[in-house]
Amino acid sequence: MITAVAIRDPEGRVHSLPKPNRPSDLIKHMIHQGVRKVSSQYEQGFLTEDGRFLNRFDAAKHVVLVQQSLRSKTRSIHGLLFSEDVW
Repeated sequence: MITAVAIRDPEGRVHSLPKPNRPSDLIKHMIHQGVRKVSSQYEQGFLTEDGRFLNRFDAAKHVVLVQQSLRSKTRSIHGLLFSEDVW
């Protein structure tokens, strides 16, 4: 199950916030915590219930695999998962 939004920084550190947060909430939180700028080098994704980071593409496959219920019937755009799809 997908349980949190997450962003992996260029050094491989994963930052996350639990549902129902959105990536924009996480970016604001990261900046408040001292990250100077979140750029395109930061990879947006999600955390699973066991704490594993999945990018948007892998997360879209994961929700199908575990049969996670989705809010949105249009679930993905180009095979990518968005927080609006899951909460």
